[in-house]
Amino acid sequence: VATASDVNFIGLDRLSITALTEEAFAKLGENGNICPSHGHSCSECTQPYRETQDSPPHESATVKMVVIDGIVMGPQHCAYDNCSNTLVNHRGGVFCNVHNQEFGARCHVRDCPNQKINNTQACNEHQEMWHKYNLEHSSDYLNGA
Repeated sequence: VATASDVNFIGLDRLSITALTEEAFAKLGENGNICPSHGHSCSECTQPYRETQDSPPHESATVKMVVIDGIVMGPQHCAYDNCSNTLVNHRGGVFCNVHNQEFGARCHVRDCPNQKINNTQACNEHQEMWHKYNLEHSSDYLNGA
């Protein structure tokens, strides 16, 4: 966006997402809009669609990251294979109503039949994996702190 605007934009290291967004809008924004971002597509924010992480990319379909007020929006459909129903819980939920009733109490690691431990999304066997996921998706980690 800065290149398209012919502006040299460099943010300070370890800024919070709020501070970085404010700084970007101050330098690049026009009445709350960053106009060169309209129609923007690059290899960092646009990736080929894959049905699973290991499947080959679809040549005719892409997934584009969208940032709204500093919040990255993720998928809003059920995580169960081949299910596109709406999530029962849009704030951290992964299943539609049908699959949440069937799998909601189970460990969220693929193909694990164990029950998850309260206040986590993993069973006892996968707690280390769950804690690592939480660490890597915490606001401090994502902000570079």
